[in-house]
Amino acid sequence: MTCVDDDARFRERFLSGAELYGDELPAEAVAEWVIGEREAYSALVEEQESEYRYAYHGLNWWHGWRRLKGRQWRSVLGFGSALGEELAPIAEHVERITIIEPSGRFAREELFGKPCRYVTPRLDGRIEAPNEAFDLVTCLGVLHHIPNVSFVLSELVRVLAPGGVMLLREPIVSMGDWRRRRPGLSARERGIPPAILRRALRVEGVNVRYWGWCICSPLAKAARLAGIRLYATRWGALVDGVFSAALAWNWRYHPERIREKFAPSAVFVVVGKERGELASGPAT
Repeated sequence: MTCVDDDARFRERFLSGAELYGDELPAEAVAEWVIGEREAYSALVEEQESEYRYAYHGLNWWHGWRRLKGRQWRSVLGFGSALGEELAPIAEHVERITIIEPSGRFAREELFGKPCRYVTPRLDGRIEAPNEAFDLVTCLGVLHHIPNVSFVLSELVRVLAPGGVMLLREPIVSMGDWRRRRPGLSARERGIPPAILRRALRVEGVNVRYWGWCICSPLAKAARLAGIRLYATRWGALVDGVFSAALAWNWRYHPERIREKFAPSAVFVVVGKERGELASGPAT
């Protein structure tokens, strides 16, 4: 097989969004991926640390928190949550927090005045917690760094208690051709095609209470150029949600033409631990 054939086959399988690259790797390759991605991500964080501010409170509220008003949370898991800033809006309604995070630099025993336990993730993706241990799980922009997405998602569902809720937010585009260096991105991260995410949730038997398209790339770029922190505000998240939903028909997993980038590049999902069919989902 020639290099041209290899490239065509890769595009057909992975850059088309038909399959999720890395999801079926053997254990040794999974461990190698996780170690490499962890170190690469830490390096990116260090480069940007001086100007870092959590940028998604508005987006999380619009698509997630406002749908869960009035709930009290006994035990919360922040998967890959670093400083746990995504939990700030609901902290007063939480009893205790667990954060699974590869970097020990964020560890602390208290977060927002609540007891907090930091756990280092296993290389194979298994979560060291009993079944049904958490009534709220957040996983916001983490799974696309992980090779065995389907398995890790099954673990998140396993530790979610009946009646519990999981918030997911993930990119749904390739983020470029990851066989080549991409400035500002780690070597292996890639988005999760929406049909594959939808299928994985169906396999786990959970209910998608809400599916929201978000992060319309041209709008996000224009906001950055204008110095606007679009996703930090509720109005910005609303505007982005309207544009993203209106342009969802134009979605491509690996957009290469400019016109193909006028589409949502991420999805926000609210999942309930009830058995049943998907309440809604992408048309792809």
